[in-house]
Amino acid sequence: TLALTSTDSTILEDDIQHLDTKHRSHSRQPEANRETVPPLSPGKTTLMESNCSDRLLLRRKLGIDMKLESSVGKRVGGALYIHKDAARWASAEILDMIAKAEKISSLTMDDYTVVKLQPDRVSLLEYEDFDTSAFPALLKAHTVDLSSSTARMTDHSRSINPPILHRKELLLKPDDPRRQKFAKLTRTLEERGLFENSKTIGRKRQWEERLEKARASIVDHDAQFESDQVSQRSAALDQGTSISDEAVARHKTAIIRNNLSAPMQALARHGLLDDDVSVFDYGCGQGDDVEALKASGISASGWDPHYRPNEPKAAAAIVNLGFVVNVIEDPAERKDVIRSAFDLATTALCISVMVWGKGNTDGQRSYRDGFLTRLGTFQKYYSQAEIKALVENILGQDAIALAPGILLVFRDKLAEQEFLVERHRTRRDISHLLGFQRFRAPKEKQDRDTRLLEQHGELVAKIWNKALNLGRIPDPSELGTTLYDQVKENLRSIRTAVRLGTMLDSAEALESATKSRVEDLKVYFALNFFSQRKPYRALPLSLQRDIKSFFSSQKNALEAAKTVLFSIGDSENIRHACQDAASQGLGYLNDNHSLQIDSKLLERLPTILRIYVGCSEILYGDISNADILKIHIGSGKITLLTCDEYDSSPIPKIIERVKISMREQSIDIFSYGDQYPPPNLYLKSRFIAPDHKNYEEQLSFDNQLQNIARLDLSFHGPSASVFDQNLKKAGLRIEGFKLVSGS
Repeated sequence: TLALTSTDSTILEDDIQHLDTKHRSHSRQPEANRETVPPLSPGKTTLMESNCSDRLLLRRKLGIDMKLESSVGKRVGGALYIHKDAARWASAEILDMIAKAEKISSLTMDDYTVVKLQPDRVSLLEYEDFDTSAFPALLKAHTVDLSSSTARMTDHSRSINPPILHRKELLLKPDDPRRQKFAKLTRTLEERGLFENSKTIGRKRQWEERLEKARASIVDHDAQFESDQVSQRSAALDQGTSISDEAVARHKTAIIRNNLSAPMQALARHGLLDDDVSVFDYGCGQGDDVEALKASGISASGWDPHYRPNEPKAAAAIVNLGFVVNVIEDPAERKDVIRSAFDLATTALCISVMVWGKGNTDGQRSYRDGFLTRLGTFQKYYSQAEIKALVENILGQDAIALAPGILLVFRDKLAEQEFLVERHRTRRDISHLLGFQRFRAPKEKQDRDTRLLEQHGELVAKIWNKALNLGRIPDPSELGTTLYDQVKENLRSIRTAVRLGTMLDSAEALESATKSRVEDLKVYFALNFFSQRKPYRALPLSLQRDIKSFFSSQKNALEAAKTVLFSIGDSENIRHACQDAASQGLGYLNDNHSLQIDSKLLERLPTILRIYVGCSEILYGDISNADILKIHIGSGKITLLTCDEYDSSPIPKIIERVKISMREQSIDIFSYGDQYPPPNLYLKSRFIAPDHKNYEEQLSFDNQLQNIARLDLSFHGPSASVFDQNLKKAGLRIEGFKLVSGS
């Protein structure tokens, strides 16, 4: 029977507390994901429904915290959880509550997996396959308020970090045949201590990180620990075979590419694919990347267990493990592959995997810790934090995010520092020097300096360019032997070359470069400190020179960086920096809530904002592929917008939105397409700088747009379809960066 008893006794909370739908959804839908079901129309109710509602009203009036009693199900706090298969053995009044919830929400038993019962509400919870998934993720939660006869739905199906279910056996009847297998898994994990401090494992990412830390994998509800296994995976890998090759067709994941893959593009974008570097593609598929690199004059080779099994696994400066780990269904073998690939890298290993939000799981079925596709291939989707933790745990090295799902792990620590320093270097505009014209001074004003500039102006321009990039006088070793010999022969010293450079440009240009370089180094040291990067035993010579020139000592450099880093914890500092940026024409300040700016202007922002955004890059990777950067002032979040035809269209369409939460260490990716039409990005002139090549045209267009009376461009503006309709009603159309008459 349904007993109404006070909760004076202690109720233990356990591992499935996360099922409470009060927790915030990490829904990946671009639009609002909560739907309200209208209340039932007035009419007659059954006696049981009436009694149930009366009881609920009585509880609320008395203000008494009541709990439900049942012989089946699992209690979490004041709620009772029952699998739908066990619910039929519950009391008549519980069955009545479930029936009323189904009626209000218009659901049937086929639409949910688990019922969560509280005195005044019922939640019908839909999970992944309850039988095959050891820790099924919550897909949808339909929460029904019985007293008001209303329902709301929360969609978790596109979340990268959904709530998950532990201890499934407790939701079943005691004699359910599945209970024994589920309970065995729970006991094994309890013995290993994986359920300790259970409040932190209610979501998928945190639970997978705990399993990874314990070097545990779950296969068909059987917990396997790396320390317990006598593995022969390495031998199988060397032969290009797998324990489950017959079940999973890995070779079908290799696709034919017409351009470089995403990880190769990321390596090229960061200057890691120079002519003098060697590249090995581990698991190269059909070898398109290898052939493209060779055609560009880069020494490249590759191996693949299916397409190129006879090619040698060769050591190289850069080793690429591109989208290999995510198609291996065996967790132990994944680790072997990562170790083997890193062993071949003399400079760095690039690892890339599929991430949640970048792939479509429709039509795929759960298999082990991933999915089986219609082609019979395996795919595992990772969160950024999950793959980073996995790689760092296996290799014992810091993994640097280049992009979502793309990580770089350096073996050469000097090269790692040079990469990080260069990553946060301000790019100076020296285009006026690239087209250098021979310097000529009036004859009456000619002296030794002007004669040197006339004769060796191009050489002076090269040294001046180097000085501007460094923010200081270059060291001979930084010029290279050939260039330094030319300086000694023709100009006698580097200092003379720099002094002559001020005649080409100005002394203020070098002073500005020095200030910029100091701020770049503060960003570099601050982000190293923030990411808790291991201290380096040695510093590159160029960095040593920078420290000596700009800070006198490494201690001074670190103290200066820490001062700025700690200041980002105060939202007022962020607010003031955003206001300063906006006052200089850098971005659009939205009601002191956020600064929205063209991502190409990041390096022009105040140092505190560069560090603020840099902290998000540690989690996400390079933001340069995004078009718009939105800095949330008070919430510790960064939003990235990627648009179609951003530079060439006056109203580009947003095709992807990424929200990075530094506090929660999470990334949400929202993709627009057929299901969710891409929204327009209005008034683009607010985000770009006045020196942008299309700024004047864009500003003129935006002014025209704001003069259309029927258009409300506040907040995000109208949807694309509404905008098109209103433009047509106004008798206007877009032609280039102009609004012209005509349909």
